[in-house]
Amino acid sequence: MNNLEQIEAELTTLRQRLTQSTGVLENLTTVQIEFENLLHAYHKLTEYIDQAKQTLQDLERSQVDCEQRFTALTRSAERQQEQFREEALKREQTLKADLARQIEALKEESERKRSDFLRDWDSHRESVRNQLDELGVRLRVELKTLTNQLNEVKPDDEYLVKLERVETAARKSKAAMLELDQRLDSMRNWMIGAITLGFLSFSLGLWPLLRLISR
Repeated sequence: MNNLEQIEAELTTLRQRLTQSTGVLENLTTVQIEFENLLHAYHKLTEYIDQAKQTLQDLERSQVDCEQRFTALTRSAERQQEQFREEALKREQTLKADLARQIEALKEESERKRSDFLRDWDSHRESVRNQLDELGVRLRVELKTLTNQLNEVKPDDEYLVKLERVETAARKSKAAMLELDQRLDSMRNWMIGAITLGFLSFSLGLWPLLRLISR
């Protein structure tokens, strides 16, 4: 009787640990938030490039219209245009370097979090499985002992109820473990695909814009 109660208590504790472990999955959402922030910065950069291109085109049109009548003004505009180009080039180089650093940092952070999560999860899952295996062995031994006792003494109703609860708890714990494994596999596959596709799309979309402002 004492052994069964102890096993039942340990299974209850183990089930609580399995429930708490799902909170680890929420850490992956921070990676998605950071990636969305980077995409927001990319959209801001696109707006800035469009504005800079429009400003440059307006300046060039103004230069053509005023060139014949205002030579001095044209030369001043050319100097201003050159300064603008130099500033735009410097800003472009700075933005490219900053974006490259942000992308690399995000990739490293994503990989680190993914590796840490998988390592912690594997360790946690192995620990839980070992406990389940140990409890399973103890439960089988206890059930074998109970079977032998049943052949000699008729158990009371309370004893049978506790035995049924232990068996039910064991089945639920194994089912929860299998479900958590499936959720982890789905989340891991989704995360790898999302990060890969996101960085590929970001790189392909940014390259033509950087070439445009380099003209």
